[in-house]
Amino acid sequence: MPEEEEPMEAASTEMPPEIHRVQDERTPEVRVHVKGRRRLSEALLEKFIGPLRMCDTYGELHDTLNQTIRDLEELNAFEDIRATVDHMPGSPPGSADVTLEVVEKQRNYEAGVDMNRMGEPGADATMNIPYVFGGLTSVSFRYNKAWPGSQMLNASLNIPKLTGVGITPASEGWELDLEASRDTTDHRGYSSSRGVATGLAAVLTDRATGRHTFTLSSTLRDLLPEIQPSQQDDGEASRKPSASYAVRRMPLRTMKTSVKYAYTRDDFRFDETEEGSSHVIGGSLLHAYADLTPGVLGDVSFLKLAGLSECCGYLWKAHDWTWEAGVSGGLIVHPPAKGNALPPVTPFQDRFFLGGGAVDPISGLRGFRYRSAGPAAPRVGGAPGTDPTYDYTGGDMLLSAHFLASMPITWLNNLRRSSDAEPQNDYGEEVRTIFRYG
Repeated sequence: MPEEEEPMEAASTEMPPEIHRVQDERTPEVRVHVKGRRRLSEALLEKFIGPLRMCDTYGELHDTLNQTIRDLEELNAFEDIRATVDHMPGSPPGSADVTLEVVEKQRNYEAGVDMNRMGEPGADATMNIPYVFGGLTSVSFRYNKAWPGSQMLNASLNIPKLTGVGITPASEGWELDLEASRDTTDHRGYSSSRGVATGLAAVLTDRATGRHTFTLSSTLRDLLPEIQPSQQDDGEASRKPSASYAVRRMPLRTMKTSVKYAYTRDDFRFDETEEGSSHVIGGSLLHAYADLTPGVLGDVSFLKLAGLSECCGYLWKAHDWTWEAGVSGGLIVHPPAKGNALPPVTPFQDRFFLGGGAVDPISGLRGFRYRSAGPAAPRVGGAPGTDPTYDYTGGDMLLSAHFLASMPITWLNNLRRSSDAEPQNDYGEEVRTIFRYG
């Protein structure tokens, strides 16, 4: 196994002892030097280091320098920041020289194996290119391949901390993501069809007391019912649809342009005894979602509303037993049909499924991840009663609830091998027994 990287030291400020003894002494000049390869524009960097040159005393310089380092750390643009204050030979008497040594983050390449929201195994690769155009804008590319047939290609341009006023006074501004994506989704685990979607989206995110997200998107979507070869009486092979009538009667190609709003707030508490632990010991989650598709620049129109509320806590604290309960629901409303027109049919891609997609990937009942549930129709083909396979086609309304209880099987932890230098982790790799009902 590869050796673990040593944790990077925190940003530091060094000032010689003689400077600390003259905190209130005035300094006639402050010069700032920045060392290290960087792609951030000088104009952007000057916004952070400019206040250092305006300091009148060494004490003010020390406080301003610490604040500058904190501001630079919030950019999430540097791997390491070090600062030194000294008096350089040849400088005017009483002047201070500030040296900032920075190590910028480089391109990030990540690859791994994961499970998508439907429980399908897959591989994921991501590349992130920071500091595009000399600013904090970054470009990322992501490709995900899941088996048996789903795949996703996404390219996004992220512009963080846009100027302006957020939704609440606590907001620091907006983040903007421009995305282009191409998705191929294999529904054949629960419905005899596949889906292809190509779209563009602009996502505005405001992080305050929760997360507010506005999305303007336009997507061309195709639903491809499954077709299987069959043998004719004359011996020639032909192809006929094997999907159910319920799938085949849905819109097979739709152009959807919509405005979406989502609000998420969570105050989950994690186990503080283990740094970076993902073991949740309490808290709650609230998620609300609205999707307005007016039919402009598209051929579908509806209003989709959904919500999710979840909370968790200790069931038996002494033995680390925990519980989790939640409820989710949603509704799709179409405009009234005109005249004798047939009522509109909700596209397959927008319907509710218990196995996921009810509100977003986190809202699906875990017991239905592999086999989504919903209104079902028999597949086409085969003699009556000989084909027990059904297509799940989802629905326009959803109400679900779930309860989960978990407990650690602590004696299994003793089977793991651990070195003296690495104490045993009670939560990071523990085995838990989970009981679910939903």
